[in-house]
Amino acid sequence: KRKVSPLDKNLEQLTVMYHKLVAQNSGLKVEVSENDKKIDRKDQRIGQLEKNLREAKQKYEKLLTQCANLTSAMDSMGRAKGTSEVDNGGVRPRNIVRPMRGGTSRVDVVEGSTVPSICGGYPSPESSPESSPVVRAVARMAVVG
Repeated sequence: KRKVSPLDKNLEQLTVMYHKLVAQNSGLKVEVSENDKKIDRKDQRIGQLEKNLREAKQKYEKLLTQCANLTSAMDSMGRAKGTSEVDNGGVRPRNIVRPMRGGTSRVDVVEGSTVPSICGGYPSPESSPESSPVVRAVARMAVVG
């Protein structure tokens, strides 16, 4: 009995260690499979990004060639216009017209000096210089005097 009891204790310890190792091993296997899935997803993402990069480079090259073509076309048109300007005496017609913004401008006459002011919309009859009080007073003096 003395020899059997230490052997039983050793057997018990070995089975406990075995079960711990089996549990640890299964946990590691699960972790490995999860990490493999992560790696696969990252590989797919890298592949997609590389594909997007190739497409972006192709689009960039295409736009670069278009830009070069347009630049050369503009240069050739500029040279053609340069020769036509010489034919026209160097006078270039102005094709660009700047739009007028804001309200209409009016000029008020105040004691002999003109003061510009801005009012929106169409000028009213009262806003004309002839209808200002100073102009009317001067006109009355001219009629009376």
